[in-house]
Amino acid sequence: MYCEYAHSMGFSVRKEHLSYWTHTRIVKCREFTCAKAGLRKVRPSPKKYRKLETRTGCPARIFFYH
Repeated sequence: MYCEYAHSMGFSVRKEHLSYWTHTRIVKCREFTCAKAGLRKVRPSPKKYRKLETRTGCPARIFFYH
């Protein structure tokens, strides 16, 4: 449902965080964020070329609690 909304608004979604109830494998919370959320760590790169920056710090996110 959120993925469909995101695509209609022009951005893609990735699964960011998943937490479980203590001592079980029952999901407590799931977070989905924009694929451009966050920022890339700056590292010196010996590569001949650099990839384009895809992480721009987009604030779009949603939490689902169970």
